Amino acid sequence: MLTRLSGRRRGSGSAPTGGASGIEHPILAGLVAAGRLAVPAAARARARAVEQGLPLPVVLRELGLLGEEEWVEAAVTQLGVERAGPEEVPPTPLLEELFARSFLRHNRVLPLAADDRELRLGMVDPADAALVHAAAVASGRNVVPVVMSVEAVESAHARYWDQGAEAIARIVADLGEEEAGAEAAEAVAEAEEAPVVRLVDQLLADAVRLRASDLHVEPAPERLRVRFRVHGSLREGAAPPARLGPAVVSRIKILAGLDVAERRLPQDGRTRLRIGGRPVDLRVATMPTIHGESVVVRILDHAQRRVALSELGLPPGIEARFARQLGAPHGMLLVTGPTGSGKTTTLYAALQQLDATSAKIVSIEDPIEYQLPGITQIQVRPEIGLDFARVLRAVLRHDPDTVMVGETRDPETAEVAIHAALTGHLLLTTLHTNT
Repeated sequence: MLTRLSGRRRGSGSAPTGGASGIEHPILAGLVAAGRLAVPAAARARARAVEQGLPLPVVLRELGLLGEEEWVEAAVTQLGVERAGPEEVPPTPLLEELFARSFLRHNRVLPLAADDRELRLGMVDPADAALVHAAAVASGRNVVPVVMSVEAVESAHARYWDQGAEAIARIVADLGEEEAGAEAAEAVAEAEEAPVVRLVDQLLADAVRLRASDLHVEPAPERLRVRFRVHGSLREGAAPPARLGPAVVSRIKILAGLDVAERRLPQDGRTRLRIGGRPVDLRVATMPTIHGESVVVRILDHAQRRVALSELGLPPGIEARFARQLGAPHGMLLVTGPTGSGKTTTLYAALQQLDATSAKIVSIEDPIEYQLPGITQIQVRPEIGLDFARVLRAVLRHDPDTVMVGETRDPETAEVAIHAALTGHLLLTTLHTNT
């Protein structure tokens, strides 16, 4: 007789089986041996996984110690397991009668395929023997573990069960065909009780709940593609019918104060809303495509707690070196990485480390994500010619000790920033890179 598996299981968060380093885990040990993780950082991640009962790759991601792709590649190398991508995810959950949602979601596992004898199980940590055994007992099958990224598993779970997806499905069911066309989009989007308004509200609420940095709404021939950028990766959301695209885009444009009738040219706007009872700033950018207008909404949630330097998850040696550099009287600190990787979070953590009472600290930002006490913060406005380079030149005439430039986007800003670093100022900035 089989018993339905529910709740939490101690997987990769289980206590180590021996040794003093606390990293007796084949994938983790391989990463340490390859020099990708320092022993103290690996031990800290393992200890937190044990304490919280979470899979190791989830903790490594939260601490910012390792990218998901690196973990997946290490699992394939160390264990010889196969990897599974989003294309293998079933359209509906498998074996729901055997595995409770809470078990699947907490342990980040996903049944991919099953017959009478075998279960192909997507796992973020295929080295978790206890979890493999639990799944085998619950299913009555031989379990073949395959590795998946945390993002792929969480995205599948969200698509299956998130309340936001269910709410969107109900809202779409309420929408009539007469609300679909571009001609009716403006009128529908302005009606505060219209289903499309509730649809957009739900999409924004989902983005805030997921702590997404961006919401993407992209028209396609069959469906309106909705994606959320979480931890630097795009996660698929519920996909409403393509016919709703014009009304959804019009509603977002109305919120941002854009011209609803202009669909041929890109537009940019911004607004502040209360979502889930807290203030959230939105930056909206539209772009015409062959299937209609595409929209990206940058989400700045002021209720999210600022992270201290000690909470960034840096290896102790790097954290100490970074802190020492912050104490230098002049020079440049450059934080690089892709969109959503935490560049701005790192700069804010650095600014909080500085003493604003004995030094003049100025930040130049687009946008200002958090207000920091004691720091002069300036918002750039490119539409009136107030860009990073121009503001930086002006700031240097105001006797600053430390200047933070939100992003070095062009050669002119880079030239002025380097000049500032060479003439007695400490300059902090970011540079967008792919890795």
